[in-house]
Amino acid sequence: GAKHFAVHSGPEATRHSFNVKVSPQDLNETYLPAFKELIQANVEIVMCAYNRLNDEQCCGSKSLLNDLLRENWGFKGHIVSDCGAINDIKSNHNFTISDEESVAYAIKGGVDLNCGSLYNLIPKAIEKGYLTEKDLDNLMQNTNETVKLLFDPGHMAFAGGNIINVIKKYGKRINQIDHVEGIKGKKIRLTVDTEVQKYANELMAGKAGSISVMDIYTGELIALHSSPTFDPNLFLHGIDSEEWKKIIKDPLKPLMNKSISGLYSPGSTIKPIVALSVLENDVISTKFKVYCTGKTELYEQTYHCWKKKGHRYVNLREAIKQSCDTYFYEAARLLGVDRLNETSKKFGLGEKVFNNMFLEEKKGVVPSTKWKKEVIGENWYLGETLINGIGQGYIQTTPLQLCLMTAQLANGGFKIYPKIVLDPNQETVEEIKSKMLSEVETNEEDIK
Repeated sequence: GAKHFAVHSGPEATRHSFNVKVSPQDLNETYLPAFKELIQANVEIVMCAYNRLNDEQCCGSKSLLNDLLRENWGFKGHIVSDCGAINDIKSNHNFTISDEESVAYAIKGGVDLNCGSLYNLIPKAIEKGYLTEKDLDNLMQNTNETVKLLFDPGHMAFAGGNIINVIKKYGKRINQIDHVEGIKGKKIRLTVDTEVQKYANELMAGKAGSISVMDIYTGELIALHSSPTFDPNLFLHGIDSEEWKKIIKDPLKPLMNKSISGLYSPGSTIKPIVALSVLENDVISTKFKVYCTGKTELYEQTYHCWKKKGHRYVNLREAIKQSCDTYFYEAARLLGVDRLNETSKKFGLGEKVFNNMFLEEKKGVVPSTKWKKEVIGENWYLGETLINGIGQGYIQTTPLQLCLMTAQLANGGFKIYPKIVLDPNQETVEEIKSKMLSEVETNEEDIK
């Protein structure tokens, strides 16, 4: 086992809540077995952190785990944590030592500070005499079986597949200290079509937006592009402040993956769902007509159609074709927001498309009377139903959700499950179409 340092941060989990109460019993059951092994191996310094427990995000203090390590589990060494390493070491010394001394102590003990902002303290620690070049040389030579922790003002530790290297800044390897047999990862193939993705990139050059392309039968993502983008190589060895400021102050927001994180009012793209919902709920027929004068009056409030002079008489088909706002104001009024909410969710709105594959993916909002009461604490008003019918108001969607919605409309309303990784057991398009046709014929037979 490692004689200097070991790390255990608890079970990996998906973030669901920030309000989990962590008890000593929880920690005893979850962490004790792993920490016992560390203590028995005479580890001198332990990094401990528990921000995930039983598939939940914890919000407690690390002091509880520290106390258990000391009092219940008999750990006599030093306890540190990732970016809190300095404060933890200072706390172990009753805050009588400086940051530079803490860094020196950590390095001499073989601790990976794991926080870029702390690396700057290393030259200061050398300058003040807390560290020597010999300390760093010794550290580079100190390779135990479990942990290799290397620090030098001009170098960094790097675990790169099969070997652990000491690499000088900007990628020149200067020493190989060990050979570790790598574990081959699982091969994956993306569903993305490179040529379509490149074309999407060309179309969006210099613009802010997103392009999502999905197979309407298999759910495979053919392209998923967010614009503008940025050069990830800038972050390879630490991005300089000027480049960083340029990126974060860019009004087009290059760091946001707009396809899955951008929330926008869907606008008129929601109108086919409104049309489907009024038909599904038998609110109107396709022959139902509305006279559009260019505006609608409701309780002394005016709701305008995009065409100032109006569309005159329009039925459902013409309303979709002309995107007549007045028609969909009336359709939404007759339908009601709650029934529109149900239909929208059937087509993937208001839920993450990839479940929890991407932490940054947003669910969006598909409003209802209950949602407004619970979230905002107010009653729902009829005028809000009208604007919701043309994709305005509280409703918020991601571009990928709208892509999924449209794909399911295009395939006749059949549920599809989006994927970005190719499944070798995936049914062919012909097989999927055959199943869909069979389902339609079965339903027609049931109606007869």
